[in-house]
Amino acid sequence: MVVVFLVATTAATCFAGPTITVSVSPSTVTNQAEDAIITLALSTPTSKTIQVNFNVNGTATPGADYVLLGNFDKFGRIVIPTGQSSATVTLHTVDDDGGTKSEKATFTLIGGDAYHVGRPFSATVTILNDRFL
Repeated sequence: MVVVFLVATTAATCFAGPTITVSVSPSTVTNQAEDAIITLALSTPTSKTIQVNFNVNGTATPGADYVLLGNFDKFGRIVIPTGQSSATVTLHTVDDDGGTKSEKATFTLIGGDAYHVGRPFSATVTILNDRFL
């Protein structure tokens, strides 16, 4: 008699970290030193400090159209402290007097060892040029 045991696993059963999502408010700002708040939310408060990987891309240029302000580590990752369930990053616009009517910056979460990336995993900010309003 032969007994065969089959074991099936999924990523969810192998990794018990929290799920992280991202949102932004407001999603449209002008280039007149306005702020959009990007919120990273964990499904449960963290039992240890978590560093979140991300990238920002789009037609808006970092430094010329906006700067990001937040709690970053030396590698540029966002830090969510122990016991917290969220962190915020401020996208602060810069008046560049460029010739474009609007530009976009899309903030996208990238997977890490201590968390799962959930949905939504990206948030877009539209920066309107005040010269066209």
